[in-house]
Amino acid sequence: MSTTATVTVKEIPVGIHESLKKLAEENGQSLNSYILSLLVSTAEEKNRRLAMKASRDEYRKFLDAIPPVSDSVELIREGRD
Repeated sequence: MSTTATVTVKEIPVGIHESLKKLAEENGQSLNSYILSLLVSTAEEKNRRLAMKASRDEYRKFLDAIPPVSDSVELIREGRD
């Protein structure tokens, strides 16, 4: 069983293809390797953002579950009196 897949991208505008090819060459990569690195970094970034959103949502639920705390100023004043 293969751990990779193949994708064919069609109808890439010539200018975009040339830019990608030039960037790949500047990075010492083949066009395929360069595009793969872009896809991987994009997918990883999306996954990081989703994980951060889930963490934020979980944290907000936790905060909402905490009962309200009375104002400490009133407690200090009562302690002085």
